[in-house]
Amino acid sequence: MKKITPNERKHHVVTARLNNEQVQVLNQLISSGKVQKDSLSACVQYLINQYMILHGGGNE
Repeated sequence: MKKITPNERKHHVVTARLNNEQVQVLNQLISSGKVQKDSLSACVQYLINQYMILHGGGNE
């Protein structure tokens, strides 16, 4: 079986319009070092992953 890398599994693109307060919160995540990459999209992925961890993996 072929090993699937994380980049190969990302087939979905999401576009969102954010207000200034939402961008400030995401920038705070970047500044705090909780996100590996310094990008807003990495922040969104971080938040989704945190939700999945706290709510049982999102397999509902």
